[in-house]
Amino acid sequence: MKRYDGRMLLGVGLMLLGALLLLQTVGIIPVLPNLIWAAISAGGGVLFLGVFLRDHRHWWGLIPGFILLGLGITIGLEDMGDWGDTFGGMVFLSMMGLGFWAVYFTKTQRWWAIIPGGVLVTLGFVAGLAETIADAEIGWVFFLGMAATFGLVAVAPTPQGQQRWAFYPAAGLLVLALVTMASVGSWLNLLWPLVLIGVGLTLAFRAMRSVKLPTASFPPTVRSSQPPPSAESLDDLRTTVPLVKKQVGGSAMAKPAQKEEETV
Repeated sequence: MKRYDGRMLLGVGLMLLGALLLLQTVGIIPVLPNLIWAAISAGGGVLFLGVFLRDHRHWWGLIPGFILLGLGITIGLEDMGDWGDTFGGMVFLSMMGLGFWAVYFTKTQRWWAIIPGGVLVTLGFVAGLAETIADAEIGWVFFLGMAATFGLVAVAPTPQGQQRWAFYPAAGLLVLALVTMASVGSWLNLLWPLVLIGVGLTLAFRAMRSVKLPTASFPPTVRSSQPPPSAESLDDLRTTVPLVKKQVGGSAMAKPAQKEEETV
């Protein structure tokens, strides 16, 4: 029964939230202040995070947990004047992206979470720049963030190994970012050709390292299949070798004596 307590609490909380919104919409209760809605949203996010902390198999709770936390922070920023208008969208999108990043970091097998996480964080950063820098050409920031996202997918450690296919979209998006940067200002026209030259040198260097040099080959050593001599055979060899030497020496001394008799 305890395994369903978290789901029961979560279900009751969502029903209460929906009933509160319905009563406020039809005018039965007055409009609640932003701080109360911020606290309710943040509390819902904490509940979802608690579902994950209680059982790590429920990793999906990280996504709505971070979304509701970001929504609570965004609602709370609305009472802070220009801060809400400037950073509200950036905070909300970035918190959504952090939810997917948390899904990846809890288990690197879920490498796919890097893609939505990187996209949402990039959009949040672009939204923040658009609000703080007036009339700024920041389209290249989006392409650069996307290129970095796929680059991280390519080099991120996973149980399946590196996802090298992600280098291709990363390279294409990087080229788009450089082209967009070059259209912004004249000084950038000198930057992206240098970057392309650097990328070309890197690819050429990696290709040279992948070339295998010829190595000297040696014939394989032949091992004898016969077993090593035993202790008894070694003892017999020690006794027979002196006898053979004595017999060979005696026969060698007898031959000169026979020759002397024949000459006499």
